[in-house]
Formats: sequence, structure tokens, C-alpha cells
Amino acid sequence: MAEADSPETSTGSKEGSNKVGFGMRAAIKMIRVKFPKAKDINTDTLDSWLNSKEPAQNDIILMDCRDEGEYCVSHLQGAQRIDWENADPQHIIDSLPKDQSSTVVAYCSIGYRSAALVEKLQKHMAKSDKGPTQKCKVYNLEGSLFKWANEGRAMVNPSGAPTKVCHPYNTVWGKMLNKPLWSYGDPSKANSSPDCV
Repeated sequence: MAEADSPETSTGSKEGSNKVGFGMRAAIKMIRVKFPKAKDINTDTLDSWLNSKEPAQNDIILMDCRDEGEYCVSHLQGAQRIDWENADPQHIIDSLPKDQSSTVVAYCSIGYRSAALVEKLQKHMAKSDKGPTQKCKVYNLEGSLFKWANEGRAMVNPSGAPTKVCHPYNTVWGKMLNKPLWSYGDPSKANSSPDCV
């Protein structure tokens, strides 16, 4: 997967995706300072990988580092929800396919929690002598789900149906998510996914 070796880390080139607000730019910069070793990819790169017809591009494993309530409003199709604070790095590595190289892309609301997980995994892999870790690349999605949703990219609800809404995390961080996209979800519909019970 040649493209995964040098992913783009700019704000992207898709029509309209360069229109990132000051708050989002400041948050992305703060996250890069806080987690300097976490490798980033931008939303254009991930979208390209997910929509590629090449078999190697299908090795992408999406990890949603948000809380259950956030995940149950919307997430990227095929994403696994993961407890970013308590996840055992070796357990995550062991869960990856052993017979192929894997590309892990972690995301959360804005990128802070996912950058923490990416850095934790990268540190663990750097000191591990286990073979499968050599085939694994781990990235943080710059701007994460807020940027993805603001750009109108595909997300699904717990039933797997397309949705445009996203959990705003809270009223402060939610300012980086376009207000019409806000949803705190309907707890009565949370039973549609094993992660939403």
C-alpha cells in the first residue's frame, strides 16, 4: 500500500475542505504539540483509501475512540469502538489480521483521544519484538469525525443506515461541528448495535 507510506497531513484538497475554522485549526495544532509522535492523515486521504477499489486499501481498520453514546449517534462504517484510555496495546495488536499488513486509522471527535491512542500504540510497537507489529501502520485522523462530518462525508448510525448527524461531545468542543449536524442521539434506539446497548 504505497499511498499509506506517505499520507497527506494538510487540511486537504477536496472542494470546501480547506475551509477549516480557526477553532479547528487551533485544536489540530494543539493536538500535534501534545502528541508529536502520533502520525496524522487528513480526511481526503482516508476517504480515498476507503473508496479505493485496490485490495490493499481494504486492509484499513478503523478505531473509534469516542464514548459509547457518541459512537451510537454515528460513526464511520466498519469502525470498531475502542476504550482509548484503558485499551491494552498488545491486545489491540493481537486482534489485527496476522497474514497481511494492516493500516489502523483512529479517530474521535476532534483528534485528541485518538492521537493519545495512536501514540500509545506506536510506543508499544517500537519496543515490541513481535513480528505482526512490523506490518502495522497506525494513524490519527486529523480533525477526526467533526471535520469528516463538516465535509459531508459518509457516516452511519447504529443500524448501518447513512446519517449526517454527529454527537457534539459537549457545547465547547461542539463549536467545531456545524450546528445542524449536532445530535445527542435517541437512547431508545441504541440497541441496534452491540456497542450501543
